[in-house]
Amino acid sequence: MSGELMGWTLDVFGTQPGVSVSVLDGSASEAGDLAEVAIERSGDLSKPLTVELNWTNAQEATLSDGSPLPSSVVLAAGKASVSLSLAAIADGLEEPTEFVSVSS
Repeated sequence: MSGELMGWTLDVFGTQPGVSVSVLDGSASEAGDLAEVAIERSGDLSKPLTVELNWTNAQEATLSDGSPLPSSVVLAAGKASVSLSLAAIADGLEEPTEFVSVSS
């Protein structure tokens, strides 16, 4: 058989890690009640995975320790999920319900 190679294709098989963000407790208050979200992954857990997070109204909440909401989290090798506890910023103002959302 003879011929000319016109091109080639490389098929790589494997799976991309699946990532989900879920609400464990969707309500926080300025009185100290915390909201909680979980970032979970599926697939290969043998390597760490950095998950980028996109927040709306991030100025309305902090992590429970007072630090700003993160732009990413790292799921360590072997770890399938991480939870974040969110605190409402207590500004002392009477105001309507405020919303914070996150996606990855």
